[in-house]
This record gives sequence, C-alpha cells and structure tokens, in this order.
Amino acid sequence: MNFETHLENKESYKFKEVTSITGVKPYVLRFWESEFEQINPSLSENGQKVYSAKDVESVHKIKKLLFESKLSIPEAKLELEQQLLIAQNAINENIVDSELKEAESLVQPEETKVTNVTSHSSSIELMRNALKEDLQEKTEVLKSVSSFNDSDVLNLVQAKKKLSVVLSKVNGIIEKNNWN
Repeated sequence: MNFETHLENKESYKFKEVTSITGVKPYVLRFWESEFEQINPSLSENGQKVYSAKDVESVHKIKKLLFESKLSIPEAKLELEQQLLIAQNAINENIVDSELKEAESLVQPEETKVTNVTSHSSSIELMRNALKEDLQEKTEVLKSVSSFNDSDVLNLVQAKKKLSVVLSKVNGIIEKNNWN
C-alpha cells in the first residue's frame, strides 16, 4: 500500500503510513525507534503509534545516512547530532542578526538627531553595543564548536571501535589466564 500521494502535508502519520512513505521495513523502524532519539512517536488514545512530520523526516535522514552514506549507527548518531548543532547555531546567528538589525533601525542617522533625544539615543547606542558584544561572543562559541570537521568525528568513532576491540582482547587474555 503506497500512501505517498495523499500524505505529503499531514501533521501525523500511522505506523504503516510511515513504513510506506519511507520504504523502511516495520522491524527496522521499530529498531530505529530504540536507537535514535530523533524518532519519538506518541501513542494515540487507542494505543497506536502516531508519528509527527518531524519523525518522518528523521526516518528519511537516518535511512539516507545508513543506506546511502553507509555509516554505522554510532556514526549516524554523531552526524545527526552535528546537524542539530549546526542548525541550532544557524538559528542563534539569525536571532542575533535580527536583534542587531532591529537595534540599528532604532538608531537615527546623525543628521536627523535632535538634541533633546540624546538620552534616548545614547541608551539605544548602549543596547547596540551590548548586542554587538553578544554577537561577538556567540561567534567565538560557534567557531570553537565548529572546529571539529566530519573527518575528525569519523576518526574519533573509528578510534573508539579499535579501542573496544583491543579492550575485549585484553579482557579475554585476563580471563583465559585467570589474572583476576
């Protein structure tokens, strides 16, 4: 059953609709629900799982990361977390930019200022400077967060896998020789 034609603008989806829209098998979707926090269906009054449009979008992203990009589940989790950080940083930048533009629009050009408005203008100037400082701080934070690139994250994941293998071999040797 293919639901794609009439479900593009819905706010909630049933389990079978999600599997049909995304092309993900039911048992895979159930497993992904347990592995990825981005898929978080709610339960309807009659006990059925109800997925949001955001859940469906997350299933598409996870499917692409696992099947097309050939990432492992831990790598896909890291990639999704990175995407979330990037999106949050972009939102924060947009908020700061809009606050700064709003503050700048409140400041009148020099030639139109009236002498009795100087106290108002100086308080706006103080607010403008505070917003600029806040923007600089947030920019520095963004630069420090984005100092890890994709290859750095993948290298960390691969290193973690190698360490896990080494630790399991060491534990096996300890048990084999009764070195407890």
